[in-house]
Amino acid sequence: MLETKILVVDDELYSQTNSKRDLIPEETVKILFGEDIQRTRERVSQLNLKDILIGLFKGKPYQLFFASNYEEAERLLREHRDIEILLTDIRMPHVDGFQLIELLRAINPDLEAILLTAYGSIPKYRKKALESGVFGFVDKPIELNKNKLFDAIERAQRNYERRLGEKVKRELAIARNIQMRLNPTPPRDIGGIEFSCFYNPADHIGGDSYAITLFSDGTIGIMVADVSGHGISSAVINSAFVKASESLSKTLNDPERIVKILWRCFYAPLSEEDRFITALYAKIDPKERILYVVNAGHPNPIIYRPSEDKFLEVDGDEYKVCPIGVLPFESIEKKRISSPPLRLQEGDILLFYTDGILEQYNKDEEKQFKDVRNLYDLVKANRKSPLSKLPQEIYRSFIDFKGAMPQEDDITLLALRITPYNKHN
Repeated sequence: MLETKILVVDDELYSQTNSKRDLIPEETVKILFGEDIQRTRERVSQLNLKDILIGLFKGKPYQLFFASNYEEAERLLREHRDIEILLTDIRMPHVDGFQLIELLRAINPDLEAILLTAYGSIPKYRKKALESGVFGFVDKPIELNKNKLFDAIERAQRNYERRLGEKVKRELAIARNIQMRLNPTPPRDIGGIEFSCFYNPADHIGGDSYAITLFSDGTIGIMVADVSGHGISSAVINSAFVKASESLSKTLNDPERIVKILWRCFYAPLSEEDRFITALYAKIDPKERILYVVNAGHPNPIIYRPSEDKFLEVDGDEYKVCPIGVLPFESIEKKRISSPPLRLQEGDILLFYTDGILEQYNKDEEKQFKDVRNLYDLVKANRKSPLSKLPQEIYRSFIDFKGAMPQEDDITLLALRITPYNKHN
């Protein structure tokens, strides 16, 4: 079995061995070459890859994998699922090139195929190539057609990325629909608390989340979290964080304990990727109308009391800690991180939110939303409106502010109003 790996990085040419596989960058363009003639493989490896490939792929790393039969090709493709291009002869032992393409596409349906053959001018092979979805032909001998070979590789690689991009877009659209459906739809009223929420990710899927939990002691937990960044990676982290939070909330009714356990579990993976999560976990006793807040680097809720026309503040800034992932668990293990109790009244309005709405720039990129629009004013201005309108009015103001500028970060708005207490199940 002959397996040659060639990696081009910048202006240096390396022969890559299994012992140094970890040196291969993730964005390597991988090409599988199927050919049963030893001399042909040697000729391909002896082409002036250093000069041609650096120009062809503009510095992108590049590997060649060699296989002399289907078994070798199958093994390599299963080991390296991200191989993009197959170069193969029509005549191969046991299976021909067309059969090889069909078999290997059962493993990777997106694989691009280029035929290297002396039979490319024969009509029946041309027809079969079209039926098999072959990207192109390159005539042998290869050393006389190397420019055509690398031109075909370049076009095949572009086509692969285009089709992969379209596939990713379709998958992201599906993921967005799933995420939007999985976001909890808060009940209109739980035991004297009315809810209304709004969520809109900056990309197809986002890293914001919220959850409402009815604890076993009759109190209500409210969690709002924001993973740094946005997009796929933030959504994956967010999904794991929400799942862990929901699991803990089934057995614990103490937000401080929940946040500390989450901190211990998520610190290492977050810090390794230079990411963090801001999280706020509040607990409301709807009967006694008492609010407790555990805040890990997140904006505090806005609390407005219409009966006295004033805003309330969550006391105890000394209990507020940094985002999860910034400092190790030991930094908060023995620290009290729950705020002192704040007594609420009937009619009080609370707004929990993520900072994506505040940091949005306008079309001139001169000011942020927080510099022009005041969430406090928007809450007060909508105090007599149905609660369901408050998040919508805030978002409408946001849209008016940003104009044609793209939304830069995920937005989550969760509004609450304290109503007459009624015992819930």
